[in-house]
Amino acid sequence: MTPTQKDALRAEIEAGQITVVVGTGTSIYATDRQPAASWTGLLRLGVQFCETWSKPKPHSEWLTRHLDQLNNPTLPHLLEVAVEIERQLGAPDGGLFREFLKSTIGALTIQRREMLDGIAALVEAGAQIATTNYDGLIESVINYPAVPWTNSNKAEVVMRGRDKGVLHLHGYWDEPKSVVLGIRSYDAVRTDPHAQAVQRYLAFARTLVFIGYGDGLDDPNFGHLLDWLRQNLPPAGFYHFRLCRNAEEEALRAKHQLDERILVVSYGEHYEDLGTFLHTLVHPVDSVLKTTRSPSIGQSRTADATTATFSDGVKFETDCIVDVASITSLLQRTPSPAAPPLLWHPSVRTEIVRLEDWWDHFEDRSNVITWAENDPLHRANILSGLRAELRKARERVQERLRHFPQALGHALVQTTGVDADLRVQSIGNLTGFMALQLIRLLRIAHRNLPDPGPREHLSFATLPDVPSWLVELVPSRSVLGSYVFDEDSFLKARVGSKEDSYETIVMPRVQAEYLHKSMRTDDLPTFLRWVLPQWLLYGFETVITPEYWRVWVLTDGLNRECYMSGQERPWA
Repeated sequence: MTPTQKDALRAEIEAGQITVVVGTGTSIYATDRQPAASWTGLLRLGVQFCETWSKPKPHSEWLTRHLDQLNNPTLPHLLEVAVEIERQLGAPDGGLFREFLKSTIGALTIQRREMLDGIAALVEAGAQIATTNYDGLIESVINYPAVPWTNSNKAEVVMRGRDKGVLHLHGYWDEPKSVVLGIRSYDAVRTDPHAQAVQRYLAFARTLVFIGYGDGLDDPNFGHLLDWLRQNLPPAGFYHFRLCRNAEEEALRAKHQLDERILVVSYGEHYEDLGTFLHTLVHPVDSVLKTTRSPSIGQSRTADATTATFSDGVKFETDCIVDVASITSLLQRTPSPAAPPLLWHPSVRTEIVRLEDWWDHFEDRSNVITWAENDPLHRANILSGLRAELRKARERVQERLRHFPQALGHALVQTTGVDADLRVQSIGNLTGFMALQLIRLLRIAHRNLPDPGPREHLSFATLPDVPSWLVELVPSRSVLGSYVFDEDSFLKARVGSKEDSYETIVMPRVQAEYLHKSMRTDDLPTFLRWVLPQWLLYGFETVITPEYWRVWVLTDGLNRECYMSGQERPWA
């Protein structure tokens, strides 16, 4: 692995562009090598299941031949055994086939979490997730539903980012008709127009990161996809990534030619190293982002205390209202609630102008795109899709820009008369959340623009990670949270006046645990610092008052919950 490849992968993660494609290696590791986790092991169990339950019982020669094939597990041998298992058990509709899947794949249990936790960190950072596994192990960790390839409507919703789910490209055990086991079922998915459209969309519009694959990319279905990549996409352009151990790197580099557009990235000597490697991709080491902790709110901050220096020397101020002095000056003006002034960092303003320029001059700007220059119809379809994505991103940015002054105006009104320092903290946290939300939306827009952007300002690849939540894998440290909010560990808290009427917000871990344990209902400082800013910014409709509110449930980055005040914390 070279630093350039790892940096390129991290940049795709930060842009929210990746789809993780999970292979059987992850299930083998997570289950501590339970037989049903691997394809060969599952087929061996299938032969044994046929011997016990099939009617009429297979001949001894049948059993011997297929066990011999499994002892020499070439792809043709495995496919032949799979076809025989499907025939003996009446797949896909037979009750024996359903029972076989339930008693093998459905019975898998997690023994080692660290690899799945690393994948969960990528999902928490905005990655989509797909798998060729039949099991639901990753679903049990990230709390997403399984979406098999046969559920075309749900798959489309998930791919568009409108809902959450794990795309099962080869089927899910609890829906036997979706399970791609033998050559007939491989042919079914390979010739299904929607299933192939899903895979080609992912390969064309997303950055695929293959995790846990040995020879899995050689199966008939993926082989067909790789052929399509070679034939339809130019060798230069965006790349996909395949993670492997150090010892596998050289052979895999030789295997994946340039026209497949797959870069091989090694993660360490042992399988155990993968989980840690994935965490470093999401949460880079502090040497990349050198931050200085801010002084207490109310003190004046120098320029050095309000900026973070990145490896390329660019400086970035996270607050959209730049510093405490600006906030204090704003509070003294008592402006109209509808439109108080907002001061954005020049880099953010430049990206907004760039987005508008692309929209206003799309026909001219799109000349930098070289895709399908010799196929006008195909090129027109590509540009139409790009313009639609640009419109969606622009509308979201514009909607937030219209909403931010209103939220700030309401915050100014609702904090009138409170302690001056507390009011500054409340407005400061609101502006911090504003900046992070806008940067995240601009990242989404940025990844759809083919040109590199204005280098005289800030390349988005150098910004700190901006997740949808500040919550990470508790109790890991949040560098971004430490810089923006002067807190470095967060939880999600279900907050409201009643247990069945709540919204989920971010709170510092220590404060959230204290309020949850003590069951306090009237903590005004915490309400002003954390509850009010997020309530106004996200437009929650649930009614809440500073006199009576509670933290009902705490959740960490893996959605592990703590309900009762005396209950053991799963993240402790």
